[in-house]
Amino acid sequence: MLRRLRKSLAWRALPWADLTLNLPTGISFPIRTRQEARLVQEILLAESYRPLIEAIEPPRTLVDLGCNAGFFTLFAEHLRRCRRAADSPPARGLLVDANPDCLARCRSALAFNHLDAHCEILEGLIGPPGEALAFHVSKADGHSSVFHRYCPRRTVRRASLDLDAEIAQRFPEGVDLMKADLEGGEKFLIEHWPHTLRRCRAIILEWHRFALEESALERRMDELGFVRRLKRQENDHQATALYTAI
Repeated sequence: MLRRLRKSLAWRALPWADLTLNLPTGISFPIRTRQEARLVQEILLAESYRPLIEAIEPPRTLVDLGCNAGFFTLFAEHLRRCRRAADSPPARGLLVDANPDCLARCRSALAFNHLDAHCEILEGLIGPPGEALAFHVSKADGHSSVFHRYCPRRTVRRASLDLDAEIAQRFPEGVDLMKADLEGGEKFLIEHWPHTLRRCRAIILEWHRFALEESALERRMDELGFVRRLKRQENDHQATALYTAI
């Protein structure tokens, strides 16, 4: 009981701990929440995204759907600098999330790393065109979703973003890399936004079985003109894969 109490108090004190992980490339990860600590574990310690990002050229344009605190974008910039591309500018990015709390921390993290001038942040939901959906904002912000209620603080209505218009306006020559971690929203992405996906040269997509069968995902990506290059299986119900345009 005492151990659980100490652990609980430690997590509650995290926002005031001013904990920052500084990498040799100059990229820093400010950790203020339990979810951000988990993201650091996943992205930096487990290096779950490293082989997927390193399988392609360093992106000059990047779209991060379900950006959370922006840590994927920070890690992609870290790898770009590691690959001796420090003399070239950071990727021009668009980061999207439906959770306003995540976007506030994302803005802070990008500004902390002086990347805010290179990246635009947009609040929006990836859903069927023209529809508004119930979005469950979770206490564990990385679990916020239209599908499941993971200890939600509240449920809000969010209009679906016109993804085709937003991407075409900002990236008329296409997108080098799109990352999509949408807690089930990948179903809407691949079903309703083919024009946006075909603008991408590479896509890192997290798949959740509760929303979409893997066989259906593979058929759809093949129809859209993508081949799977790498896959990281997390469990029987979830995986992340790199797709590149054929």
